Amino acid sequence: MSQETTVTEVLPRVESFQRIFHPTDFSGGAESAFIHALKLAVNANALLEILHVDRHPESVDWEDFPQVCQTLAQWGLLPDWALPEDVGRLGIGVHKHLVGGNAPVDAILDHMDRHEPDLVVLATHHRDGLDRWLHQDIAKRVARISHRACLFVPHEIPGFVRRQDGEVALKKS
Repeated sequence: MSQETTVTEVLPRVESFQRIFHPTDFSGGAESAFIHALKLAVNANALLEILHVDRHPESVDWEDFPQVCQTLAQWGLLPDWALPEDVGRLGIGVHKHLVGGNAPVDAILDHMDRHEPDLVVLATHHRDGLDRWLHQDIAKRVARISHRACLFVPHEIPGFVRRQDGEVALKKS
């Protein structure tokens, strides 16, 4: 038998989060982590900082970043015609950062040192065997080095926040 659980029961001090940080690589797997970071920012009336590190920042368009207004409108928190400045009326802030470079872990850690987030929301891959040896796991390295509270949202797992309406769906078994 399972029971519904609220986010505040799982993260009882969500209201104490003032800065939530979400590094993104713009992949589909990172979208679920963004959804979680945004929901936590809304619930905590926090600042959400989104960072993308790219070797060629000149080729990145701001439209490549996760769409905050569109997502909040989809959740029914903003009208469809809302502008970025309307997000502040919900009691949250959003800052998007684009950094050029080849070392995403270094750029992420540098950002964290300068901005001191209360929570880091990271997408992570579950890799096995040879694939695990061939690809660096940025999320684990960031968590290990930074000593910050981290929420890992695995790629290809929807997590506990539903994309379509922002509702939290947790179950205890």
